[in-house]
Amino acid sequence: IREKKKKSIKMGKKTKSKTKLKKEKANNSIIVVNTEEHAQQLIDQADIKMQLGDMESAISIYDAVANMYKSILDDKGPLMRKRRKITLAKVHCSGGEACVTIGDIERGKTHFQEGIALLHDDFFFSPSLLPEEEEEIELLQEERHDVLAGLLFYLGQSTADGKEALQCYQDGIEQLKYSFDILIKQEEVMCSNPNNSIIFSPKEMIRETKNRLCAAYCSIAELYLTDLCFEPDAEQNCEAAVELALQLDNSSPEPLQIKANLRLRQSNVEDATTFILKAYQELETGCTALASLVGYAVQNNDDDDDVIIASELNSSQQDAADRLPGFDFRIQTAKILLECADSLNEKITMEEEERHNGNQCAEAAIQVLGSLMAVDDEVIEIWYLLGCAAMATSPSPNPEMAMYHWTKATEMLNKVKLDLEEKLSEGRNEDTEEIQQEMEMVKSKLEEIKSKQDDTQGLMSLEMT
Repeated sequence: IREKKKKSIKMGKKTKSKTKLKKEKANNSIIVVNTEEHAQQLIDQADIKMQLGDMESAISIYDAVANMYKSILDDKGPLMRKRRKITLAKVHCSGGEACVTIGDIERGKTHFQEGIALLHDDFFFSPSLLPEEEEEIELLQEERHDVLAGLLFYLGQSTADGKEALQCYQDGIEQLKYSFDILIKQEEVMCSNPNNSIIFSPKEMIRETKNRLCAAYCSIAELYLTDLCFEPDAEQNCEAAVELALQLDNSSPEPLQIKANLRLRQSNVEDATTFILKAYQELETGCTALASLVGYAVQNNDDDDDVIIASELNSSQQDAADRLPGFDFRIQTAKILLECADSLNEKITMEEEERHNGNQCAEAAIQVLGSLMAVDDEVIEIWYLLGCAAMATSPSPNPEMAMYHWTKATEMLNKVKLDLEEKLSEGRNEDTEEIQQEMEMVKSKLEEIKSKQDDTQGLMSLEMT
């Protein structure tokens, strides 16, 4: 239950923004039709509005620009038409992303589909191209494949049907591979002929394309762990996709996390622990830096564990924190770490290495959760999981820390429960079923925490005697 995130999304719906947009849209409909330069300025404005969370204003601007480009696609020669098609496809991509962000999935999918249709297979069949225009074709080819891949990935993410999503990801990967091959060719040309006409270095674009390919294979692997888990050979297909991702980047935390999750599904706790700890190593600097801001970072010494509380981050720590994956990835990492720790702790006979790895997982989970707490301390799940992590440390759990976090989680859940009860008493029929479902989830979580608190209280009483 993440109240802060819900509030930030609602910021894009203020009346003031809508009023301002109506004036801006009216002006755009007159001016943009005759000037591509102004259209690009408006695209930049819409991009900024998206970053600020004003999605509805961004969508209206993207729509105005898209309508302008549709009206002038055939005004000039074939090369200009191709440039405009790519620009229009980009606008559809951004507009679709904004629609999906505010929950208008179908409208977003329409944008993605229109963008894909613009970049169809015969996109570069143009017998009337002038000889001097041939030099630009390869750059446009690379951009076309890159934009088309992005549209296909977004469409896959917006599709509820697992098989359709899989096809979108596979098609997007194919387009990215074409883009990657062109970039590699350009780099080879640059290396073999320093005086060539290529005006940019493709090295950064090659790195970025490899990262996107890695992420796409991870998306396919995730599908086989979720929507397509009952498909024939789902496990093997998941494994294959993860391996392809790791071939592109063997230190990326995303495929390492997925591989750990897959090993847990296979009841291979030892390998799962190895992979999730490798994933954590890539996050450790950023997580411990943020965790130190709220008192969760611990530096292990020979004599004792010193809690580190930092007032601010240095430049290298800030860079590491900025590179951390988002909330969902880190919360999933913490859950896998705790599952590994619990599985190792449940063993009746435990080797010293297993005990050490179990404690490592629990301590790593605390750092990951601490990094999230530094950003938002109103997420109930973080408080709950920190309590679980405190009890997963071995050989000595920390019941006081666990009780503190579970008590806080209980207070927050009771507040949510009270709010839901008030909504139910208002009798809004259209919301009743959804509210009742949320109420059941809250009650179930409260019972779960109460059970853990009772068990922990019993353990504390035994220790006192």
